[in-house]
Amino acid sequence: MSDELNPHRKKPNLAFIFIWLLVGVAPIPMVLIMISSAKPGSALAQSLFPIALLVVPVCNLLGGIGCLGGIKNVFVRVVLGVLLASFFFALTVIVAVFQACSQSSPI
Repeated sequence: MSDELNPHRKKPNLAFIFIWLLVGVAPIPMVLIMISSAKPGSALAQSLFPIALLVVPVCNLLGGIGCLGGIKNVFVRVVLGVLLASFFFALTVIVAVFQACSQSSPI
């Protein structure tokens, strides 16, 4: 049955999807703050690095799977969520690399 013929089917709430999207991309400002506030080799950078290694993939994975809450098949949701999480992670890494390169001083 299509969605038009089934009036009892709940449509996914777009506000929750947007909140999960924000969770997925939340590591970007966190990494940008970490890059801009810490100089290479400082104690702050060394103490935040293990935390970032844990928080960034977890936020990306939760956001990726949470954005796909409208998909009822759990296997499909997890597979597509992992793919979306890898996109969020790649986006975070690209933004962090560009920011770090823009702050580097010429030799």
